[in-house]
Amino acid sequence: MAIQIKDAENNTINVKTTFSVADNEFTPHHLVDGTSAVSGEISITGGSVAIVSGSIGVSGTSAVSGEFPSGVQYSVGTSAAGDQIGSVPLYERPDGSLSGLRQSTSGALFVTQKHFEPNIVFNNVSTVSSNTDTQVLAAPSDTSKRHFITSLSASNASSTGVTCTFKSNSQNIFAAFVAESGGGVAMSFPTPLICSTGRSIEVALGVATSSVLVTMQGYTE
Repeated sequence: MAIQIKDAENNTINVKTTFSVADNEFTPHHLVDGTSAVSGEISITGGSVAIVSGSIGVSGTSAVSGEFPSGVQYSVGTSAAGDQIGSVPLYERPDGSLSGLRQSTSGALFVTQKHFEPNIVFNNVSTVSSNTDTQVLAAPSDTSKRHFITSLSASNASSTGVTCTFKSNSQNIFAAFVAESGGGVAMSFPTPLICSTGRSIEVALGVATSSVLVTMQGYTE
């Protein structure tokens, strides 16, 4: 339904409305065509915003107060070079809170990876000389958690080349030959090596020798 009103020059203007029989009232529709600039704050309570087509652009600073609920995702795009859409889930810290959004120098928002969280990372250096399992990182104090290795290295100070095997719960998770007299191996894992829940990490050499220096980085959760 529409009602008609007159402007200052006596021109007729149609206004779309919704009529309520119960209240016997006309309620004008609130429609915006094209671009509408808004200053100040927009607050939406108890509802949602639907974008049928196009996109919403934000210039300046977009701030978020409080914490996102579990499972919230967001997308980043630039209209100048076409939409660059990506979806990044937030993750939970050991204390139950969610990781915060960070902003790069170019203005893009991002979430740090889990192994950047200082409360859960480890950096361990050990010397191994035995051909039996030698513990290089103790089991988590919380036995419901496990270690994840994101990088490791081994350097052989002995005069004998050996196989260096990393284990968790007696299961081999990585092995490499380490040449004699300074030979070594260094690895970085895009997908971390997953250790057994509530278990330590051990290293065993193929043969007993003087010393192999082992370094590991990762996180525990």
